[in-house]
Amino acid sequence: IVSMGYSYRNSIFYNNVPNTTYDGNFIRGNDRNTQLGIFDTSGECRGVATWMPGIHPQWYSYFTSDGYWFLTIVSSDNSGTEELNFKVYDSENDVIYDCTESFFFPTDPSNDFNMNLTIPSPTHTQTFELIQDWNWISINLTPTSSAVTDVFDVLEPLSIISSDLAITTQGESTIFDPIGLNDWVGDFTHINNYTGYKLHIPNDYPNFTVSGKKINPIINPIFLEDGYDAATNNKGYNWISYLPYEELDLDTALQSLSIPDSSIIKSQTQSAVYYGNWIGDLTTMEPGVAYLLKWHEAMDPEDPIFLTYPLETSRTAPADNYKPQTDWQVTTGNEHNMIVMAEIEGNQDISLGLFDKYGVCHSIGKYIQNFWYFTVTESDTELYFKKIDNQTKIESNSKTSILFSADTIIGNPKKPIKVDFRDEENITELPLILEQNSPNPFNPSTTIRFQIPKKSHTKLEVYNSKGQKIKTLVNDELSAGAHQIVWNGDDNSSKPVVSGVYFYRLANGKFQQTNKMLLIK
Repeated sequence: IVSMGYSYRNSIFYNNVPNTTYDGNFIRGNDRNTQLGIFDTSGECRGVATWMPGIHPQWYSYFTSDGYWFLTIVSSDNSGTEELNFKVYDSENDVIYDCTESFFFPTDPSNDFNMNLTIPSPTHTQTFELIQDWNWISINLTPTSSAVTDVFDVLEPLSIISSDLAITTQGESTIFDPIGLNDWVGDFTHINNYTGYKLHIPNDYPNFTVSGKKINPIINPIFLEDGYDAATNNKGYNWISYLPYEELDLDTALQSLSIPDSSIIKSQTQSAVYYGNWIGDLTTMEPGVAYLLKWHEAMDPEDPIFLTYPLETSRTAPADNYKPQTDWQVTTGNEHNMIVMAEIEGNQDISLGLFDKYGVCHSIGKYIQNFWYFTVTESDTELYFKKIDNQTKIESNSKTSILFSADTIIGNPKKPIKVDFRDEENITELPLILEQNSPNPFNPSTTIRFQIPKKSHTKLEVYNSKGQKIKTLVNDELSAGAHQIVWNGDDNSSKPVVSGVYFYRLANGKFQQTNKMLLIK
């Protein structure tokens, strides 16, 4: 019962979002005969809310609302110091919940407020099967402490040398130093609900757990950054978490976004590109996985874009009926990946993969709309196409190769690269790629890796900062595909060159590219 005789009134329009959240979900006025009230510190009731069906005028979420709370609060103290507390009564179970938030009666009671309320909720546990090397993870619980030192402390004994235990996220990173500080070092100090993470560990760690409270995705939208890089004319990736507690197909999970063509979403080993609909080997999103989302349009800073995951849905993740008929196993633990779209002539009743020179599989193709789609895990050697006839089980290897380049795409649905497995000729239409030399800076030698689109005369030359050619590394006809060469820091007379900045230029037919490197002695 609301106490009477107070001088001031203040209204809180308490919408379905914002609303009262318990265990990651809303408590609505039409749920279990729920009541919402507000009380002073002595326990005197200052207002009882009314559940109003329909959408509140200040509702801005993509998802519709089935109602909101309206609450009028009375007080005789407009000093701004009177603290009031919310309670929710569940009459079905005869339970009263104390909300986490407090409210101070305002100095100007004529101003109305919107608020989010939460009820202390049970603790849940999220489990990860971590593997050696890199793991792309996201956390859909709010732990008691968000500090990296608390969330990942159980992994610290795995670390033997600096950097073998590391976490990177969008623009921030940290490593564990087991030798000097015996602590985490870096600018990434706390996890949040919105970001995906790349976690590197030196050994497998099954059953890594994070405990915390469930998150309501409707009131935790994820802000998407532009990520546009003027220097490369390229739009970067948003590292996003996945907040729902069930696996959903891409269209359902991302329904709050108007996605432009050529946008990309990827996990550690799967990806999809948007061309009116999603095309790729990634068809669903699932809890615990980090995703990289590349938005293929410049964003208007005056009109920010938010990703809001659905709270409840009757749609479930569809079964992906495509199953490679081979026992190939794709290597994981990769920090990066790339996308390849290819086509081959002849019988399509095959399995098609990409392998490195050691026979390790880095991708198994998915046949889509007359071309093959690959999400390729990271490789430091050139990659070759291999096919196996699903009926005869006869394997064939293509002599051509591609060069791994992180976060790039080779081919597209309208113009996939062409790979020919004929014995007399192997043809792959590839882009010209000139990789950054490694190591860089270097002393005394460095390796330059490159890829050429077709068999033709190729030059790779080194120039000093004055533009003078000092070394010819390649001047010959090369086959299409990936190549590498070592420069020992000398000139054409085999004399060592001085420390400084040098440029190396690759020319192949009408194509050419130039990169910069640094020699330090």
